[in-house]
Amino acid sequence: MGGRVLSFADVVGDEEEFFRTYFNKRVFYRPGGITGDPRQILSIADMDEIVHQEGMRSGLLRMLGNGVPAIGDQLTSQLEMRREGKTIEDAVDPGRIYAHFRAGKTLIHGGLNLTRPNLRALARSMTDRFAAKSEVVAFLTPAGQRGATHSDPTDVYVIQLEGTKRWQIWPTPPVRRPGDDKDSFDSLPDPVLDLSLQPGDVLYIPHSTPHRASAEGNVSLHVTVVAGPRTWAHHLLSAVRDILHNGPEFWDTPYLDETSPEEMVPKIEQLISRLRTVDTAVALERAQRDGRSFRGVQQAAFFQEMTAADGIHADTKLLAVDSAATFHEVGDGTAKVTILGNTVTMPEAAAAALRSASTAIPFPAAELLPGADSRRALPVARQLLRLGALRIAN
Repeated sequence: MGGRVLSFADVVGDEEEFFRTYFNKRVFYRPGGITGDPRQILSIADMDEIVHQEGMRSGLLRMLGNGVPAIGDQLTSQLEMRREGKTIEDAVDPGRIYAHFRAGKTLIHGGLNLTRPNLRALARSMTDRFAAKSEVVAFLTPAGQRGATHSDPTDVYVIQLEGTKRWQIWPTPPVRRPGDDKDSFDSLPDPVLDLSLQPGDVLYIPHSTPHRASAEGNVSLHVTVVAGPRTWAHHLLSAVRDILHNGPEFWDTPYLDETSPEEMVPKIEQLISRLRTVDTAVALERAQRDGRSFRGVQQAAFFQEMTAADGIHADTKLLAVDSAATFHEVGDGTAKVTILGNTVTMPEAAAAALRSASTAIPFPAAELLPGADSRRALPVARQLLRLGALRIAN
């Protein structure tokens, strides 16, 4: 099973050169960009295993050939479970998928970052780099099958894994709107690239760039990392929405049949005036934070952290988690503290120790409770680690 982890830098190589010369401008072809065996990322053998994961969400899979899709119940069947009366109504059916593949359809597996840890890490690297959603999609195509000429609404980064695929790519339009795609073209000039992608080759195609791919003499497998960096239009629209949502001067409702165009002018002037006061640093920081919070790429290690918490010793270095705890009333030697949404009662000394614990300078677990020995401090430290108020320093 593939498990090799790639990063954005592994895909594009020299990042400075990529952004200076290619990003959002023109196609980038990087032969042999992925060294070693690319099947360690994802293989045809992995795809056989994937289609036998009957409990997987069937919406992640679709098939397409000659413009004819196969989705939903064309790829699924009812699966009875061990317990009587328990069934999966839309269980992935390997036999149906294989039948469509024999008929020449490409198997398209979207959302691989939702099911494959190594590809989740790749999508996370993309999301961190662009502060925008990303997704990993696999394309498994029978030998000799050709796709239609089309363009995609987002940038795509193609990594060939097995077999070969011929790509024809036409010039990137000088003016294009992100989010638009086309599945037909009246006429196109000569391709700017016409090449056979080999295992390990990388191809970057900016959004709205016409292209066509055809499997050659063998079954072809490649993954496409879909990345949709947000434009100025997205960020400006977010700022305008924020103003309109929070500005009472925009909340009144006009009766349009009796409203003149001139009455809209002062509202536009008010909006322009408010836009001039936007704290752009705060707005961009929020855009970065929101863009990197995509659930489909996050990776926690909570179970491992709990296991590590159980095994701490006196010299284990700890840190307080910033903003994790809110402190409430103190009385009769106890205190109430809300930690990551859970309100708990603890000894006043433990609450005081947590309040003063550093979020920046690691301290030994044995020194969590000033004046107490490690036999008292360690159980408190373990419990605060389990609750999420403390963390083990790297």
